Amino acid sequence: MTSSGPTASDGTRGDGLGGRSSGWRMSALAAGGAAIALLGPATLAALSVRRMRADARTRPTLVLDIALDGIEPQRTVVTLGDSSSAGFRLTDPEQSASRRVARALHLRDGRATRLRSVARNGATTADVLAEQVQAVAGADIVLVGVGANDAKDRVPIDEVEAALRALIVRIRDLAAPDVRIVLVGCPDLSVAPGLPRLVRLGMRPLVRRVVRMQQRVADEEGIVVVPLPRDQLTRDVFADDGFHPGALGHERVAGRILAQL
Repeated sequence: MTSSGPTASDGTRGDGLGGRSSGWRMSALAAGGAAIALLGPATLAALSVRRMRADARTRPTLVLDIALDGIEPQRTVVTLGDSSSAGFRLTDPEQSASRRVARALHLRDGRATRLRSVARNGATTADVLAEQVQAVAGADIVLVGVGANDAKDRVPIDEVEAALRALIVRIRDLAAPDVRIVLVGCPDLSVAPGLPRLVRLGMRPLVRRVVRMQQRVADEEGIVVVPLPRDQLTRDVFADDGFHPGALGHERVAGRILAQL
């Protein structure tokens, strides 16, 4: 008598469906893997952002504001922007680019210098325009560090450009007549070691379009852009989360800002 199916390793007989069932399972797994590959970056990005925001809520906000006595008239420096501008993940406000710039300017000419920072975690360009720009009233120098959240949150580039142009106009309306505006360009998050690899790969084109737009608008509006070259974003410039700039990163940004002032 012929058997109705192959004999399994434990001596039981199969019905001939095991191979086909296994094949179906393999096909389903392959299809699922392909779906994960397609959806993975967006899902991982959302999880990374959620984790970072949860972490941000547990950390005290650094107070970067400072007033340095010196020769009158007083110079006012105002910082607008996102978590990097706010000094998130730093342990001492003196490590921040804003403090470094204010102190260096004070040492350069002895002029009384006041620094005020209203940058906050998670801010997009539109958020800076809506919630922070009023702080620049009478400012002599305005440092703007924004764009990373626009890229990360996939804000339509035309909306980001409109917000940036409106922000520049508003700063000029409110600040001192000869205000110096310095825009710290969006960093290339595709090299941030704290992000999953799939997220980093997906971030590069998003960052590039923001960077190109920022440079074009700055050229047209006559303001300075401080770029953050990809080849200089080495592991040591990041904080311990591998995403935000650490003390060395802020030091390098401050040096680039001061070279423009």
